[in-house]
Amino acid sequence: MMNKNIVLFFFLFFCSTNCIFAQFDSLQENETDTLFNNSIETLLEQNETDENDSPVLELLADSLYENENEQPSLQIRSRFQSEVQQRKGFQNGDYRGTRLKSYQRIAGAYNNFSTGVLFDKDAGEQRWNDFSTGFFSVKNIVDSISFLVGDYVAESGEGLVLWRGFDAGKSASVLSPAHRNARGIVPHLSSDEVYFFRGGAATFHFSPVSFSLFVSQRKRDATIDTLSQSASFYTAGYFRTENERTKRNALQEKTFGGIAAYSFSENIAMHSSFYRSYFDYNVQIGSGNVFSGKQFSIGSLSFDARFASIKLFGEAAHTSTKTNGKILGGEFFPVRNFTFITVWRNYDEQFFSPHGLGFGERTETSNERGIYFGFSLRPARTIKLALFYDQFSFQHPTTTIFPPKGNEALCRVEVQKSMLLYTLQLQRKQTVAREQIISENNLIASDITNTKYQARIIVDSKTIGGFSFRERIDVVAVKKDFSTVTERGVLFYGDIGKKISDYISGTVRFVFFQTDSYESRVAEFEKDLTGALSIPSLYGKGVRWYIFLQAEITQRATLQIKYSGTYRDDVKIIGSGINEFPSNKINAIGMQMEWHL
Repeated sequence: MMNKNIVLFFFLFFCSTNCIFAQFDSLQENETDTLFNNSIETLLEQNETDENDSPVLELLADSLYENENEQPSLQIRSRFQSEVQQRKGFQNGDYRGTRLKSYQRIAGAYNNFSTGVLFDKDAGEQRWNDFSTGFFSVKNIVDSISFLVGDYVAESGEGLVLWRGFDAGKSASVLSPAHRNARGIVPHLSSDEVYFFRGGAATFHFSPVSFSLFVSQRKRDATIDTLSQSASFYTAGYFRTENERTKRNALQEKTFGGIAAYSFSENIAMHSSFYRSYFDYNVQIGSGNVFSGKQFSIGSLSFDARFASIKLFGEAAHTSTKTNGKILGGEFFPVRNFTFITVWRNYDEQFFSPHGLGFGERTETSNERGIYFGFSLRPARTIKLALFYDQFSFQHPTTTIFPPKGNEALCRVEVQKSMLLYTLQLQRKQTVAREQIISENNLIASDITNTKYQARIIVDSKTIGGFSFRERIDVVAVKKDFSTVTERGVLFYGDIGKKISDYISGTVRFVFFQTDSYESRVAEFEKDLTGALSIPSLYGKGVRWYIFLQAEITQRATLQIKYSGTYRDDVKIIGSGINEFPSNKINAIGMQMEWHL
């Protein structure tokens, strides 16, 4: 088990902070009400990522280039990140580029005009602009007509046909992931290298009708087979090795389509979306079992309706391969401060939507059936309760020879007491699949149930002196049929933030973790450079820490620095293959400057 000294440290830390901040009970409630706001962490904390940047946060952090400003505005963001230790790929020359990860973005707006450009380079890539994207748009220039040229994404309905290539999954923010809020044609200015269009789009608003038309022609990254006859999409976005570089821009896709909407009233609207794509190679998805061909088209009808205390929504999609995807849901508001949501989904086994992302268990909007229930309740001003339950199944084999199924449930309670916010979260995920096992020297097929339990306690606290504290404990247990061993995991962390002056603030976090395996891993959401995302999955036995500093250099310039480290004492090296590190520790540093002019 975890070292007793570590447990004692966190016990004392919990007790001390609760005693220290109890004296602030007399403060007015409105000074701490913001602690209950749905944060980005609540929305994303169930995700895991091995990288420390994500298009999700680029979307949520700011949207300067979408605003209409009477005065000219310009934002410049320059970010550099690097790992201190060299991966094996740099040592043996497989990675041809430098270890530096670079991100440079400029966005500006004036009245109805907006524009932006972004250059991104991953560690190991050779060119500083290995990925480039940009756009220019004009809103309402001629009687509610808008234009965009360059790179963009299209969002429609519940995302079955058209959506950005990323979104938050199931989380303690039980309502947001399940019901989409489509924005139509949106400029693309993120490091997502896969899910966007390149060309032009026009949007027309003639109440009660609005519609958008778009065309796109772009090279897509793909793997071409040895006979140069078929291709499959390559979505990792890395071009560090010679093999990875052969996949760059290997496939051409031409697309045209449209989105239309009709508002029957302020509370009832219908939408439709359609596009057709042409490829210069025969595209194979799922070894050809899901899709095979050079042409593909897909369309859908969706609706939103509000009646008193009920909101209904749904979308039905149909493809040129004669497969269907359907989603139907409702939000209910029977009393004040209570919202209930239910969402049913059914994606055919061979349903293929290359530019869509519907709500579900997986990121593939295909081969899935499920029913989701969730509610958010605030029985008192200082108490908030959130809960969801999701039952899902896959009609066609995924990783085993028989269809898997499963369910997931989460319950989260937040209690506010003056400057303290207590959070208790309980979660259980159970999956069932048919696997081959050995019983009495015979190989037989049997249903295997894999269950993961997780309990989490968080205490957030603030002081008048500018200090903020967070303590968190996670306990994980994984049980599997036909196994007498229960895999366990524990994570503790203490987080201290301080506003050092009117212009400088900082955060320090120390994490202690110990898990029996990767299956019992624990992820923790970290503070990072604006627009970057860090939710590392920790497993084995070790510690992780980071220091984050932010300084307001001028009224228009902000500097951010993050230095982090991970140490594992259960292994001699971390990683494998060309991603292997030379020792059992990893250190990384990142720096970002941002100017608002």
